[in-house]
Amino acid sequence: MEAEDLVAAVFPDQLACPENLVGDREIPDHPLVNQTIADCLLEAMDFPGLKRVLEGMDAGQFTLIARDTTEPSPLCHEVLNARPYAFLDDAPLEERRTQAVITRRGLDVKTADEFGKLDQAAIDLVREQAWPDPETGDELHDALLIMGAVPSAEAGTHASWKDKYDSLVGAGRVTTVDGGCG
Repeated sequence: MEAEDLVAAVFPDQLACPENLVGDREIPDHPLVNQTIADCLLEAMDFPGLKRVLEGMDAGQFTLIARDTTEPSPLCHEVLNARPYAFLDDAPLEERRTQAVITRRGLDVKTADEFGKLDQAAIDLVREQAWPDPETGDELHDALLIMGAVPSAEAGTHASWKDKYDSLVGAGRVTTVDGGCG
């Protein structure tokens, strides 16, 4: 209670009802407020480092790659788990959508290893289902255009391609490249 009284005395807008505030919040020039902001921006958040990264992104100094991942990145994990400090409303923790995100960082090593393990039979089934099954030479040509290149060892496992592939080679629509190393 004493801490709340101190905050009310030093930074009244922080505890004021948001509906009663007009305009932007005024941050008072008080040593406690200044020290708290400095601690948050410099020690907890490394704001100068964040600013350098954002400026580098804006200047094109970094290659940005979007990835779909099975779990949040370390940065996202920290944002999701900032819990009471990152949210200004008073919604209960269990009602937050951030609680719906599953992270493995809280699991023991054995559970995390088992959680991410894939069944080889499932992998083989998906590969077989994803592999094109063209009925005509044109369909094979379209599939090869989408795939870009197919290792001859993999293409050779599908005998149904042989006649269609040979006709495409004869028409000059595909070619075989010897990828020997040496």
